Amino acid sequence: MILRTICARLCQHRQAINPQSGGNGSRFARHRQLGDIRRNPPRLTIGICEQQSGTYEQRFQHRYAVLEGLGCHMLNCGCQNSPGSFATLRSEFYQMTHRESIIATLLVAFSALVGVRIVEAGCRIYGLAFPRLYDWNRRIRFFDGPDSIFRNTGQIFTYVPNSYIFSRAIYFSNSSYSTEYAYGFKTNNFGLVQDTDLVRGAKSVLLLGDSFTEGQGAEPWFRKIAPLFERLNYQPINGGILATGFPNWWELEQLLSANKIALAKLIIIFISDDFHREKLNWSKDELDCLRSIGLCLGTEEFFRLPPASELPQWVAKIRMTREPDDASIKGRIKSVLPATYAVYRFLRQTPRAPPQTDLGTKMVETFINKMVEKYGRENVLFIQLPQKDELGGTILPDGLLTRKLIRNVGARFADGTSLCGLNKSDFFVRDGHPNQQGYSKIAKCMEQIIEPFLTQVD
Repeated sequence: MILRTICARLCQHRQAINPQSGGNGSRFARHRQLGDIRRNPPRLTIGICEQQSGTYEQRFQHRYAVLEGLGCHMLNCGCQNSPGSFATLRSEFYQMTHRESIIATLLVAFSALVGVRIVEAGCRIYGLAFPRLYDWNRRIRFFDGPDSIFRNTGQIFTYVPNSYIFSRAIYFSNSSYSTEYAYGFKTNNFGLVQDTDLVRGAKSVLLLGDSFTEGQGAEPWFRKIAPLFERLNYQPINGGILATGFPNWWELEQLLSANKIALAKLIIIFISDDFHREKLNWSKDELDCLRSIGLCLGTEEFFRLPPASELPQWVAKIRMTREPDDASIKGRIKSVLPATYAVYRFLRQTPRAPPQTDLGTKMVETFINKMVEKYGRENVLFIQLPQKDELGGTILPDGLLTRKLIRNVGARFADGTSLCGLNKSDFFVRDGHPNQQGYSKIAKCMEQIIEPFLTQVD
């Protein structure tokens, strides 16, 4: 049995151009015909087109042709009054689609090039108008002082006691480097950043905190408020140590208490980033690197300060370790089109798992409760300072959550993010820490907040 396919729709497309003539018709008409067929492709299946008479071989000319990519099935069915041969129609059809494909490809390529230029120019303008707040990967911190600068004490650390330590922070670019800050400070008999040694048995107030409390980047601001404590008959203790959080602070309190330091009150000065900081001390390799620059691999966080003549070579080595040259195609694209590559990385990156907020909340809540339970609500004061990315008044979620945990236990809280009046000029340009001007503001602000706390009647 011979399968049949109705080709009336195709014949109508052909006859619509010249219903009375079997000629080819005008080129315009044929183009219009092909456009109609492309917009409304005839839905035909494999089969044959029957003629009115003739032998079996003559009853159809050929079966079908499929123009892939356009989804258009065309038959040359031998219908009467069909304008033009199938070969002619097919040729013109291919010419039109080929030309249109070239135009479409060129338009896409042109649009892509314009898009890349817009992204690169936009990012450069944005970078000039809004410089990057932090550039941690391009920061190198050098230290000079006795032994390994830091020492581990149980599960936490302090500085080496009774030392003078010099700190220098350098930020590098692809071809140069510059010093962001350089300063020196003393440590006392407990390895804390303080000019005076601690006396056992003296009624004391302990300030706990991170690098903002320590005074990283400039002359320690603690010196300016120490006379306030002494005037009110308290021994002041600067327990601020860089890179630490609530777990280290509680361990430091335990260490001082075990060494007969009579702590009467606690003042905890925190920032939002302290929320997720876990207990920290130093590995052997890190301490070795701080003892001798020759033992450094270039991957460490802190380094021994090399001689001035060797500093450029060490900066170059550390830069190459952190940002090795990439000769691959991706590496070249990244160097030529950094903004476009950043967009590409963002689109291709795997979604990160959400931070373990529940664990961080439990950890911070535990240490807040321990501090309040030991000293009482009236003898514990929490003060929040603003980070560089919070100067607009929007406090980060971790900072807001810390505030909530403090209020839940009924402890005293002071909002230094608004009371201290810090602004952009009070921070270093590339570093996230306050500069000398900023620390002076913090010292003045702390005096105003702390004095009422110290003079209250228990």
